[in-house]
Amino acid sequence: MSALYPDLDFTNYPGELDNLELKSNITSTTDAQLVSQIQNSILAGDFANASAILNANPYLNGKIFNANDYNQMRDAILALERFYDEDIYNYIAQQQATWYAEVDKFNYKGIYSSTTQYEKNNMVNYTTTEGTFLYLCLQTPQTGTAPTNTTYWRLLTIRGERGLSGEGLSFAWVWDSTTQYNVNDVVVYGNKWWASTQVNRGQQPANGSSYWTEILTALPAIQIPVTEIQPTDQIIGDQWYQVI
Repeated sequence: MSALYPDLDFTNYPGELDNLELKSNITSTTDAQLVSQIQNSILAGDFANASAILNANPYLNGKIFNANDYNQMRDAILALERFYDEDIYNYIAQQQATWYAEVDKFNYKGIYSSTTQYEKNNMVNYTTTEGTFLYLCLQTPQTGTAPTNTTYWRLLTIRGERGLSGEGLSFAWVWDSTTQYNVNDVVVYGNKWWASTQVNRGQQPANGSSYWTEILTALPAIQIPVTEIQPTDQIIGDQWYQVI
């Protein structure tokens, strides 16, 4: 029975999808004879015998179209028509409210506190021996579960590899083959930062170069996909937003 339309006994829509079984034709003499026996028993008023034959050969239900089959299709069609004619806007509004409630949980809760109950998608700052980082709650944890617990939290802060001290360095933007660079000029090339070790022009930054030394590698940003189906290349802890 439909939860939204309780007068429609033969459909579950829109709460659930109906399981409308496939029907097939009678393709053998044996099946035709059995169906004929059922029909003759009904015509003779012997419903018990008709039921006994059907119970002994349940596969015949897939070859006989009865009132229940019609009623199931009728109620499913009526539920579908009512839903799109009368209730679709309310349904969309409810789904939007549910979505907004989840999105609202994506808020910064400040410095982590062991006495605060956090919810999925909350974000906090947490200090470890390596520094203070931003963490995202993956699922509602017990109070006092530290953000370093990867079952419940994920590190959001993106860090590059630690480079040399910037003291005395001069940032010269993206490397250009026509520009003359002086010692300690810093350029960006190939997603890395390079510091010039001697005056040069046209010397492409590269590992092993006598003109440049790598001081910082930029790690790729973490992207959260938005798709209808979960990506197949995800690992435990990865996130994705489902389009519904």
